[in-house]
Amino acid sequence: MVQTFCIDCGKEKRSRYSKRCRSCAASIHMTGTKHALGHSPSKAVRLQWSIKRKGATPWNKGKKTGIIPWNKGRAWDWEMRRKMSLSHIGQPSSRKGKKHTPETRLKMHLSQTASKRDHHEETSIERIVKSILLSWGVSFHQEFPIKGFGRADFYIPSKNLVIECDGTYWHGLPKSVARDKKKEEIAPLMGLNLLRLPEKDIRDNRDALCQKIYGNLSCH
Repeated sequence: MVQTFCIDCGKEKRSRYSKRCRSCAASIHMTGTKHALGHSPSKAVRLQWSIKRKGATPWNKGKKTGIIPWNKGRAWDWEMRRKMSLSHIGQPSSRKGKKHTPETRLKMHLSQTASKRDHHEETSIERIVKSILLSWGVSFHQEFPIKGFGRADFYIPSKNLVIECDGTYWHGLPKSVARDKKKEEIAPLMGLNLLRLPEKDIRDNRDALCQKIYGNLSCH
C-alpha cells in the first residue's frame, strides 16, 4: 500500500517515493535535524535557511505561475453582452430583503467621506482651525456630509457642532451668500450648533479665535 502521509508532520504528501513531505525533507537537508512535530522551525533555523539560500536563483524565476483566466484578452462583443443582460432579467437581487447594519452603514458613510475628502484641497484657514482642534484632542470629522444640511468643514459629533471656515472671496459671492444663509436657517431645525469663522478672524487674532471655539465647545 502506498503511503500518502508524511512520517514527521502527518500531512498529506504528493510524492509516493518519499516518506516525508517537501517541507520536512528540506528541513532535514538544510539543518541535519527535523523540527519538532507540529511546530514551525525556530528563528535560528529560518536564519540558516535564509543565509544558505542567499544569492540562489528562485525556482519560479521567469515562469508563469497562477491560474490564467479563461477570458483574458477576450473582448466581449455586443451580442454576448446582450445575452448576459437578458439572462439576469427577472432574477431576484442577491441583496433583496437584506439591510445593512448601523455599523456597516457608518463604515460605508465614512469611507465615502474619506474618498471625497481626498479630492478636496484643504485651505490654509481650515488648516489653522484643524491644528487647534487637534492640539486640544477634540474628535471631529472634516468635510463631513450631513443629509439636508450639506457638507460641513468640521463636524464635532460629541457637541453636535458644525464649524464653517468662510473665505473672504468665495463666501462673498452671491451664490455662496445665499447658500450660507440657507444653512443658518436649517441648522437650528436639525438641532445643529453652527459656528461661522470668517477668514479675517482666523488669520488676525489667534487668541480670540481659540476663545471663540472653546466657548462654543463649552456651552454645548
